Amino acid sequence: MTRYVEYNGSPKEILELSKQILDSLDYEIDWYTPEGNILVTKPIFVQHDIRKYQYAVIIHVEDVVEIILIAQKSVFKRGSEWSIGGKELTSLEEKDRIPYGLQQKIFFPLLDSYEKIGCFEFDRETGKRKKRNINNL
Repeated sequence: MTRYVEYNGSPKEILELSKQILDSLDYEIDWYTPEGNILVTKPIFVQHDIRKYQYAVIIHVEDVVEIILIAQKSVFKRGSEWSIGGKELTSLEEKDRIPYGLQQKIFFPLLDSYEKIGCFEFDRETGKRKKRNINNL
């Protein structure tokens, strides 16, 4: 789950602005490497419908700002009633897709913040700016 944002300026400036955006949205920074132009947030736990998800945001700045969402889903493991031994009843599954509604709740505040500083989301394949329908929230 990746979104791309075009920008004007130096990668170092945009990385610092990205850090400020994440701070303003109450994300905690886990890794910040200015020499590699990468930011990684600490994992955040959310509940969407009946599922629990854990996600982190990665921001990588090169010729564009790449916003990457990595996620895990909490899954209930079916176990025998006879299996006593302190094993966990849930496990985390790596997910390359999470529900679109949850993606919107994560990506839209980030993209709105980038738009306020003059950086706009675009489609990497076509090179055109994307237009979002705010009414879909």
